Amino acid sequence: MAAATPPATPPVAAPRERGAWPVRRLVVAAAVVVATGLVAAGLFVGGDDAETAAGGNRVAPEFDLKDVREGQPAVTLPTGKPVALFFFASWCIPCREEMPIVQDLFENQDEVAIVGVNHLDHVADAREFMSEYGATFPAAHDPGGDVALKYRLRTVPATVFIGEDGRIDEVAYGGLDRSEFDEHVDGLTLQGSRG
Repeated sequence: MAAATPPATPPVAAPRERGAWPVRRLVVAAAVVVATGLVAAGLFVGGDDAETAAGGNRVAPEFDLKDVREGQPAVTLPTGKPVALFFFASWCIPCREEMPIVQDLFENQDEVAIVGVNHLDHVADAREFMSEYGATFPAAHDPGGDVALKYRLRTVPATVFIGEDGRIDEVAYGGLDRSEFDEHVDGLTLQGSRG
């Protein structure tokens, strides 16, 4: 009878240097936290300079949210006419400059629907903000920022200009003055008259 061979022993891992893994984990965790903070700052802190980006001809995502104000109908994306979709927040300084312009457009023209989306705000702060500026246009309350994510926005204020066909024409970032708003609104109405 042949002699039994002893079972093979599993390879032994090299001893780990004490404290090496925790330090690496801390460095990776710190890098993730910093990167996340930079991304969040870039996405949700508005600047003073307006910038416009092409809409990419994407269909504007639909939404159905409660209005910031109590007792108002739910806010949805209007269809069949051009839309200026204004993303704002009470904590956004450039939004304070744009709010009277947006309200004036809502009151004094009817070719383009004016709709607001209150972004990452407490409802009480949003109500107070709209009241302070006498804003009466429909304004959806989006405390989690889901609508901005659907629209791939990176900052507030942002105004998404949507054509009569429901496709995103342009996205304007930062504080727009009245002449810039008028230019975008005129572009939407001209686009509709050509179609």
